[in-house]
Amino acid sequence: MPEPISATATYLLYAAYATAAASAVASAVQAKKQGKFQEATLKKQAETEEVEARERELQRKTKMNKILAAQIAGLGASGISAEGSPQRIATESLREESLAGLADVATRSGRERNLSAQGSAARKLGNINAITGLLSSGASIGTGLALNS
Repeated sequence: MPEPISATATYLLYAAYATAAASAVASAVQAKKQGKFQEATLKKQAETEEVEARERELQRKTKMNKILAAQIAGLGASGISAEGSPQRIATESLREESLAGLADVATRSGRERNLSAQGSAARKLGNINAITGLLSSGASIGTGLALNS
């Protein structure tokens, strides 16, 4: 049978358990904060990408308007009607540009969903790490208490 430990040793042992518990709580809080920070960072990145995509779309539309205006002005200056083949060419140019815009929207939408999912996963992982750390520390402290009682 093991010898009983002194009151000082018992006090130091409980102080060590309390310190371990406080450290576990601090680590859990930090893990949770880190998950929230990563989520916020990814959300901000998604918002930035959305603004950039809107700017690209505006530039694309401005470019197409300039091209069409130049085509119409050129045709008018040369006395050619904007109907028939020239109209078909303009329509085809608009269609191609619209398809490029739709592809950009689809890519942007998928990227934003991906970033949002990554942010949510980061927050959840932070919560899981916090809980796991607390449970692990609690189990270690409980085992120590059981062995020393």
